[in-house]
Amino acid sequence: MSSNISRPQDSLNKKPSFDILINDNILSNDYRVNKIFTKKEVNKISRAQIEIYGGDIFKNEFSEIEDPVFDAGNEIIIKMGYDQINSVVFEGVIESHSVNLKTGYQNNPEKSLLTIECVDKSIKLTNTYTNEIYQDITESDIIKTLLNNVSGLSSNVEDINFSHDFFSKYNNNDWEFILERALMNGMILVNSNNTINFKDPSCNKSSELTISNSGQTYSFTAKQQSENQIKKLVINSIDSFNSEKISKEAYEPINKIINADNLNKNNLNYFSPDEVILDYSYDLSYNEIDSIGFSKLKLLRLNRIFGKSSFRGVPTLDIDSVVTFDGFGNKFDGDIYVTKVNHSIIEGDLTTEISFGLNDIFSERNKLEKNNSINKISGLHIGRISDIEADPKNQYRVKVVIPELKSINNNIWDNILESGIWAKLSHTYVSEDSGFFFLPEIGTQVIVSFLSDNPTQPVVLGSLYTNENKPYKLHKNLNNYKAIVLNNNMKIEFDQENQKLSISTDQGNEIILDEKNSEIKINDVNENEIYMSKSGINMKSNSDININSSSKISLNATAGIEISSNSDIEVSGMNINNKANVKFSAQGSAGTEINSSAITTVKGSIVQIN
Repeated sequence: MSSNISRPQDSLNKKPSFDILINDNILSNDYRVNKIFTKKEVNKISRAQIEIYGGDIFKNEFSEIEDPVFDAGNEIIIKMGYDQINSVVFEGVIESHSVNLKTGYQNNPEKSLLTIECVDKSIKLTNTYTNEIYQDITESDIIKTLLNNVSGLSSNVEDINFSHDFFSKYNNNDWEFILERALMNGMILVNSNNTINFKDPSCNKSSELTISNSGQTYSFTAKQQSENQIKKLVINSIDSFNSEKISKEAYEPINKIINADNLNKNNLNYFSPDEVILDYSYDLSYNEIDSIGFSKLKLLRLNRIFGKSSFRGVPTLDIDSVVTFDGFGNKFDGDIYVTKVNHSIIEGDLTTEISFGLNDIFSERNKLEKNNSINKISGLHIGRISDIEADPKNQYRVKVVIPELKSINNNIWDNILESGIWAKLSHTYVSEDSGFFFLPEIGTQVIVSFLSDNPTQPVVLGSLYTNENKPYKLHKNLNNYKAIVLNNNMKIEFDQENQKLSISTDQGNEIILDEKNSEIKINDVNENEIYMSKSGINMKSNSDININSSSKISLNATAGIEISSNSDIEVSGMNINNKANVKFSAQGSAGTEINSSAITTVKGSIVQIN
């Protein structure tokens, strides 16, 4: 700023002046300017407005609007000052032009106006909707990437060292996203003259101006409030995998934006309990809850003192600067951080209005809220499994690719399969060392939801049929067939119509429980068969049948036992005892032999030989 203006009244004997440059050319003196107004505010995009006298009712024309110099997209620089020593108060582009004929314009040409609306080049961020998944990158690097995409926009981003395993940007424009990340990290956005600064606001720099209660200040309003203040803030979250609580008390911000702001927490007894606790029911790391707590408490503190003042114009003053108040009481005197600056030239008078504090800027967020994020994702979403075994946290999660979080291509999975995120997997039944163990195959299309609408908290709810993954059987309205079928054709089938349950493998091993026909059939690939029905039990094999027991085997039948063979029958044992309650017969068609290497005894009441 000029060294000879340290107070607004230093310019009292100087004549206001201005320059308007469009595409580096000074606006022609043929145009008479009625009003110039520039507006810059922390966390908002800078704008300007110029009113030019125009139109001719006698010629029935408004030729000024036809001049291509006022076309949208033309670059514009506005300078203000005194005695033709002017400083830049706005740089940007022309956004729109309009004709305004005010009541009485027929008799007063000064009510026939061409209005030129101008905006900073950062406006492009508000129309840049990008869905992206960022992995292993700091938030400051994410913001740098987004800002570097805007041509003609310069930026300075203070470092945020904390990084997420992955971070999803979903369904919001780049400006909203960057602004929210600023709020969530206790930072602000400063947009001035085609430059964005992502920074921590502070009074820790030299004051550029002194504003005093000396009669030269046009207006002054300041307020110190306590209703929205709390004594202490604690953030609780969960580690759902280990069933543990994660807790952190928010620490007080060091930097001030009003040096006179000395909060006495004892004065908050009527406004705040000793401790305010916010509970989050989803997984957040210690670093994340630390950042959340700090940013929320800092935002409340920045909202405590606020106000505004207007005075004779000081066009070198910009937002993100420091001025000094003098004579307004010890609660407001001292250095303050400027959060809003309006410069205007109206009817030859140059006026500056500033604001301090952040109450107006965060009017919709100036009370403590648990979740006021705009980076939300609601509803259910389509995904595709890309990995099931490499969870870096060993929490039995699965990796899922969600096109909506990245980009939707002609084939929705093209070029995004490397952009998966690790998601919790919902199961039907889970218990320690028990439960259903079914995981979706890699490539399976799934349905995904998000805890608390947070795009960093995905949960896979279930799987979907697709043109690639079709059902094992066609759907029928009777819906009397159910099955569990694995990709190697091992299956369990439930046939309600025929009252049949079967377990089978691809090679032909099969168990069939047939309730309708009262049958059970067991078959294997070797053509062995066990068949149980009303007629009895049949066992069949093309090879041997062996029955072994470490104890005793008993065969018992009411109607009789038959043993037959087309070959030999051998019976061996330590002792063999055959007993008939009525008659015992042994017969050989070709011969019969009774043989012993020891004693042979044949007894009976009568013994007949031949």
